[in-house]
Amino acid sequence: MIKGVAKVSTKILLQIYQSIVLSTLEYASSVWQTCETNITDKLNKIQRKGLAICLNVTPTSSVETLEVVSGILPIHLRREEIATRTLAKINSYDISIPIKQILDDWKTIDIPEKYVSPVGKMILQAEDMKVCTGVDVNGIEAEFQFNGIQRYKSPPDYWKNLGNSKSRSTDQKNVGKHIIMEKLSHLPANSCIAFTDGSCLGSPGPVGAGAVIFPSNNQPQIEISKAVSKKGSILLGELIAIKLVVDHFLISENRQNTDSITLFSDSQTSIGILTLNWKSENYIKVIREIKKNMKVLKMNGIPLNFEWTPGHADIQGNDIADSLAKKGAKEAEKIEEPSEVTRQDIKRAARESVLRKWQNQWESSQRGRNYYNYHQKVCQKIPKDLPSKWSFSITTSLRTGYCDLNDYKSKIIPSSDKNCSCGEPETVEHYLLHCSNYEEARERMRTSIYFITGNIHMDLDTLLGIDEEDINRDNRNEILCHLENYLTESGRFKNTIQQKTL
Repeated sequence: MIKGVAKVSTKILLQIYQSIVLSTLEYASSVWQTCETNITDKLNKIQRKGLAICLNVTPTSSVETLEVVSGILPIHLRREEIATRTLAKINSYDISIPIKQILDDWKTIDIPEKYVSPVGKMILQAEDMKVCTGVDVNGIEAEFQFNGIQRYKSPPDYWKNLGNSKSRSTDQKNVGKHIIMEKLSHLPANSCIAFTDGSCLGSPGPVGAGAVIFPSNNQPQIEISKAVSKKGSILLGELIAIKLVVDHFLISENRQNTDSITLFSDSQTSIGILTLNWKSENYIKVIREIKKNMKVLKMNGIPLNFEWTPGHADIQGNDIADSLAKKGAKEAEKIEEPSEVTRQDIKRAARESVLRKWQNQWESSQRGRNYYNYHQKVCQKIPKDLPSKWSFSITTSLRTGYCDLNDYKSKIIPSSDKNCSCGEPETVEHYLLHCSNYEEARERMRTSIYFITGNIHMDLDTLLGIDEEDINRDNRNEILCHLENYLTESGRFKNTIQQKTL
């Protein structure tokens, strides 16, 4: 039991709910998601009560509204997302795995009733994802087969001290450049040098790979650019760039007068996967091929040594590889053939598919229409207590219409008076915009907001707007501060927030 919930931030409460409650509600859901709706409806009741406690609002609010406010997926869509990813994982198994055999046997059954089963529902959900995103679970790459425990290795210390390409300072660039130049100066005479880089126009998006090779026999540098995939991640580009260098030296004439190869990559992840036993669930086939060919080179007396180089640090080899990778990414936009699907692709597609369904359901629902006026686009983003937990809870209640005002109370208790002490029905609009009891506080709020927005007209959208297309989005936090002042000065909600028990 958690007491004093009102003192805990909404973000922490929602994280607790997700990790303890929601994880239990969705456990093994791929198996039981075909059960009767009267059973799954009980889970929605738990979700509604749990989210109401986390948001500190009345539990009479619809579960649809509370899910949008909190950024928590509806339970049935979360089950669908899990089921789709589970099916893709099973498809990646080797045929010797029993569950893969069961799936293949199910596909041979020729009766319509088979789609009522858990496997059948998973298949239909995966088909929905394919229609929505174009990603097919049947195209997933084979899973890596366990070959015994391998010890994880730590990277060199200098990896941690040079920042990243977006935030790296001038001093860090200079230090990084000095480190790489020192490494280059100490290489043996017959060591071939290569720089690699990957590029991705979006995430996912067109992927390109680039490599520049400086032969050990003073021959002209070799530049390689490759269009990799029309839809992939930066990691794929980085790995393929390394593969370009490895494949180049598999040709015997390309390694003449070469005793070793030193490859500089700005991808710590790629180097970690290939040399430090870092785990990867994606691009298994590419990784296997690189490791296999590295062994071939070693058997031919040509060891391949990896070094990390900071990207965008004015290091000539890295800059050349970067340009070649970007060239490849632009060419990848023209690629037509489908690329192999990874678990990362499935995860992203499953999330995109359920988010679209959630958006459609929110737009067509008959519930939560008051809140819909202010928050029309769903997203999985936990809200912040701005400007405070107290005012966030009240403004959320005002947006939903389920608040501590007399007009709403009269709907719950018909015998109660719906009017304000001023004699007018006490609605959200009346309280915020018209009630004569709070005229002075309202004028102070109106004046403060005018100096922020330049607009003397104040309406409910000005005060309560929260959608991405809100015209006052850039000034929203300041507007909420002035609204909080109004809530405080009016004294209307001073006893609203009470400690609750979860």
